[in-house]
Amino acid sequence: DLYEQAGWGWNALKKKRELEDKEARLLVATDKMSGSVVGFLHLRFLREDDDLVLYVYELQVEQASASRKGLGRHLMMLAELIARKSEMEWVMLTVLKCNEAANKFYTGLKYTVDELSPQMSVYDGDDEDEVSYVILSKRLPSRK
Repeated sequence: DLYEQAGWGWNALKKKRELEDKEARLLVATDKMSGSVVGFLHLRFLREDDDLVLYVYELQVEQASASRKGLGRHLMMLAELIARKSEMEWVMLTVLKCNEAANKFYTGLKYTVDELSPQMSVYDGDDEDEVSYVILSKRLPSRK
């Protein structure tokens, strides 16, 4: 499990609280035929310093039926559309370093390491290798 590899461990109660938080927004993708959930996107609208940010807390795509079929890309395009329509300036997300497929996926969507990522602010002997995640972002075109 990726959470174990990252050293975070899995906490089902914490994840449930995160998803049920009043600030959480969820987009759920279902299979047309069976009605079963094949993916979801967990979003929150935040302010980082003076910037308005749509933060992607989690993107999950069911491996067996939906992986490598464009669903993840489609959900991220919807996130960007929601961000633009809501006049957000950035879309940001956190990705585990050990999740090579996700890192490649987000890089392909033009997300880059954000200045808030721990890798960009290693001070006073902090070891970049000890940090198990990267914060990625994409600036959205201005509507002005």
